[in-house]
Amino acid sequence: MTIQHYIKKEFSKMNELQKKIFSGLLHEIMTGKYRVGDTLPTELEIGKMLQVTRHNSHYAVKALENAGIVMRNKKRGTVVTRIPSKFELNSLKRFTAKKVCILNHSHEDYRHIHWNERISVPLEKELNRAGIEMETRIITDIKNTGDYMELLEDITDQGISAIVIIPAGGVSGLFLESAEMLFRYHESLFIFDRGSLECDESILNTVGINDFADGVTAVETAIRSGTVRRIIFCMHQITDCRWQKERLRGVRLGAWRMSGGAVFVENYVYGVHGEFPLNAPSPETVLIACHDEAAVTFIEAGKRRNLHPGKDYKIIGFGDDSRFSQYELTTLSPNLELIAKHLARQILDSIANREPAILHSCRVSSKLICRKTL
Repeated sequence: MTIQHYIKKEFSKMNELQKKIFSGLLHEIMTGKYRVGDTLPTELEIGKMLQVTRHNSHYAVKALENAGIVMRNKKRGTVVTRIPSKFELNSLKRFTAKKVCILNHSHEDYRHIHWNERISVPLEKELNRAGIEMETRIITDIKNTGDYMELLEDITDQGISAIVIIPAGGVSGLFLESAEMLFRYHESLFIFDRGSLECDESILNTVGINDFADGVTAVETAIRSGTVRRIIFCMHQITDCRWQKERLRGVRLGAWRMSGGAVFVENYVYGVHGEFPLNAPSPETVLIACHDEAAVTFIEAGKRRNLHPGKDYKIIGFGDDSRFSQYELTTLSPNLELIAKHLARQILDSIANREPAILHSCRVSSKLICRKTL
C-alpha cells in the first residue's frame, strides 16, 4: 500500500502522538539517516527515545509497514525496504500541514467585484472551524508558466494542504499553457474563476460564476417584468472573453425559451454601432449590459438624449459593482458567500481524502437584485 493510499484509508485513525512518531521516522528515512536495508530501532527503543508508550511506537511502525516502507523480520528487526517518492511524501505533508494558501492575482482595484471579504471571510471562517489555517500571497508579477510551476512546486514541498488560485486577466493564458501540467496537483489545487478562465475545466477543480445561467436569469426576468418587444445585449467592446460569450449565450437561449423565438436578441457595441441604441423613449425595450460598468456607460449616454432607465427603457447589468450603487441598477450579484462554502467543502474533502480522485467543477448562479432600472 502506497503512502497516499495509506493516508486515505488509515492515517486519520491515528492519534496525534502516533502521527508525530510516524512522521518523525519517515523524515529520518527520507533524509538518509536510514537507507534501504538499514534496521530501525526497536519499538521499545523508540518508546524510550521519544518518551512514549510502546503501544504508540508499535502503531507508528506498523503504519510504516502498511505503507510498504519497512518490513518486519524476526531475525533482523524492522528493515527499511524502500524510500517513498516525492509525490507520496507530499501527500503526507498535505494531510498533516492543515494550511491553505491563496494565490491571488487580483489587483486592489478589483476588490469590488472579485476576491474580497465576501468570499475570503466566510472561506477562512469555514477553514478555521476545521482547524485549517489560511494564508494569502499576491502573485500578480508572475508572467510565465515556468515561474508558475516553480512556485507550485515550492508550495507543495512546504506541505501546504491546498492551494486556491484566483486567475485574472492575462493569467488565463498561463492556464491555457499549463493546465495539463497543473493536473498533477489536482488533489490540492482549486481554482476560483470569476469568468476569466479559458482552459479545459474538466482537468481542474474549479468553483466560479455560472455566467450562462446568469444570462438566462437576466433575460427571463426582463420578459416577465412586462411587455418586451426588443432585447439588446450591450457591450463595451467586441471581445472573446468567456464570461461575455456565456452571458450572451444565456440571454439568447433564455429569450428563445420565454418567447418561443418571437423576441430576437440584438447586439450593440458602444463606439462601434454608436453611443446609445435608442433615439426615443421605448419602454418595451430592455438593454442587457455585459456588466455593470457597461450598463452605467449606456445609462450616461442615454441621459445625453434625455432618456432615463426605468422610465424610457429598461436595463440590467451583471456584477453588483459597488462603485455604481447610486444608479440603483438592477443586476445579477455573484453569490460569493456560497462560492466560499463550496470552495471550503471541496478543500476539506480533499484534506480528509474522502473523495481524493474526483475532480470537481462547480458553477454558482448569481442572485438577482431588482432595483429602479427594470
